[in-house]
Amino acid sequence: DPLRLRNFLRAMPKGGDLHNHLSGAVYAESYLQWAADDGDCIDTAALSIIKPEAADQCVAGQVTAKSALTDTTLYGDLLNAMSMYQYLPEKTHDSGHDHFFATFPRFGGVPQAHSGEMLAEVTARAQRQHEEYLELMFGLDRGQAATYAGKIAWSKDWSDDLATARQRLLAAGLLDLVPRMRSWLDTGERDWKRRSDCATRPQGEGCGVTVRYICEIYRGLPKEQVFAQMLAGFELASVDARVAAIDLVMPEDWHVPMHDYDLHMQMLGFLHSKYPKVHITLHAGELAPGLVPYEGMCCHIRKAIDAGHAERIGHGVDVMYEDRPEALLTEMAEEHIAVEINLTSNRVILGVSGKQHPLRQYLRAGVPVVISTDDEGVSRSEMTDELMQAVLDQSMTYTELKQAERNSIRYSFADEATKKRLSQCLELRFAEFERDHNAELRSCSEPLNRE
Repeated sequence: DPLRLRNFLRAMPKGGDLHNHLSGAVYAESYLQWAADDGDCIDTAALSIIKPEAADQCVAGQVTAKSALTDTTLYGDLLNAMSMYQYLPEKTHDSGHDHFFATFPRFGGVPQAHSGEMLAEVTARAQRQHEEYLELMFGLDRGQAATYAGKIAWSKDWSDDLATARQRLLAAGLLDLVPRMRSWLDTGERDWKRRSDCATRPQGEGCGVTVRYICEIYRGLPKEQVFAQMLAGFELASVDARVAAIDLVMPEDWHVPMHDYDLHMQMLGFLHSKYPKVHITLHAGELAPGLVPYEGMCCHIRKAIDAGHAERIGHGVDVMYEDRPEALLTEMAEEHIAVEINLTSNRVILGVSGKQHPLRQYLRAGVPVVISTDDEGVSRSEMTDELMQAVLDQSMTYTELKQAERNSIRYSFADEATKKRLSQCLELRFAEFERDHNAELRSCSEPLNRE
């Protein structure tokens, strides 16, 4: 009974969401409302939010975002353009992959001014589903690292002498960005706590969720900009405990991420040697046959671990297409390298689901698995939907789900004291949940028929 199953899984205690892009976790309805409040415009052809020179001063081909809220047809078109809302390839004439990634530029100008509201929305949704911890990926430098990269020109020699590139960026004043990044985080968190009234209601919506941040690095950009972002992220994570790790984002199958992959891993390896305490988790293996040549799936996960020092792997969908996949799975299990599984986005973006998805291979090999949402706003989903797919599409048992939730705390990048607190809380909540749902647990304790 899928409806009863959903209620059961929604009530089930959950640990953390370790793979969650903050800008992609916000629903399009929120972005449109904030755009209207800010006096932004809508490009009616591109279906994008535009920042005008002055509030509500829209030009030809644009209308006010405020008016779009009451234009039923335009509003629906905007929701579709900014998310997977009622997505049909025959209507939009694009693939799920292209439609998904095209959403971000359409609302890209909004997030910087609304990080507090974004945090309030995402933490409230997490708490309603009984999650207790979030690691949120976000562009913490607000694109400013690229301005420092513009002061230097990338040299081929720098691939062999990254120390020179680092020194030139530091000499250009990159460290001046770190206190600004911390200040932006401070401002966003204060606004979140104020909006959620956490001072007077510590257990109010979202207030009970512990949040850490992962610094997004946009790997589709020019080499010097990628390196500048990495360096800023490592510097920030070294001095601010809220910043848990570094990650590379943007589609792995695009030309630049594929062409520069080895260089990006080399950059990470160098910076890891300079900042060994900074955690690294990497999008790797978010590939499928047809997106890239088969030889392009040979070794991204392997290189992320061996050269990029990844402690967790995000997606890992092409693992069985890598060279010596069984050996790779064994190494991940033995080295306790967790994989962040994102079933909705893997289905929507890559067209991979059911027995074509490697989740069961990871479980069989003993690789630590965590279930995460990726971009719940763009996908129009939530953590409960991910668990539903884990059960109905991947035949995960309650015992396996419970272990995945425990893994989401154990393999988080929170400090040890926080992990201990969250783990103890999770176990107490599981004990209470299982007392209340004993009959249901007995009836679903066996795996579904995987045939």
